[in-house]
Amino acid sequence: MTEHVDAVLSPAWTANPATGTRGRETEWLAFTTLSVESGQLMIGDASYLPDPDACLALEVQPGTYTISVKVMDYGTDKRISRLRIARAGAEPELGRKAGAVWADVGRTGVCDAERFGAVEPLKDEQRWTETIGAALDAAETHGVATFEGVEMPFVSSGFGDGEFPVYPLKSGGEPVGAEVQFIKPTERYPF
Repeated sequence: MTEHVDAVLSPAWTANPATGTRGRETEWLAFTTLSVESGQLMIGDASYLPDPDACLALEVQPGTYTISVKVMDYGTDKRISRLRIARAGAEPELGRKAGAVWADVGRTGVCDAERFGAVEPLKDEQRWTETIGAALDAAETHGVATFEGVEMPFVSSGFGDGEFPVYPLKSGGEPVGAEVQFIKPTERYPF
């Protein structure tokens, strides 16, 4: 993984391809890193993190996680098709579906559930709007929102809102992350 997502998604959209166009999925592209000191990785709609009732929490080994994406290229429209959060240096294997997450704002975020929960971003609507809301509005396809020094990387969720399967990543039998699938490799352009 040497190429960064910014190089592939600039620009992400120039015109709608024909309905039914087949896409071409990239290899994994580097995005950013995330410290998960608590061992609680949370994934969900970027507007609802870290709400445990609206997001999926997975136990992982504490440490630094590499966040990468795959992009489905439909020619004139490029969409993030997969999101991977894997412990740095691990050689992960995809496990069986662990659950699903949904997105109502077309953005899926990830965070250290304990650290992000401690700063309680959902309890201060004004500051949430000025920080997280502003970051979500400013980013076309991906970004990192920060609230009181705690980061929440996020990506656009494939074609927007929906429910998406989450798969655990394991290495040597240990949990080392998760993968979210927004667009199946065989999925054609729907618009």
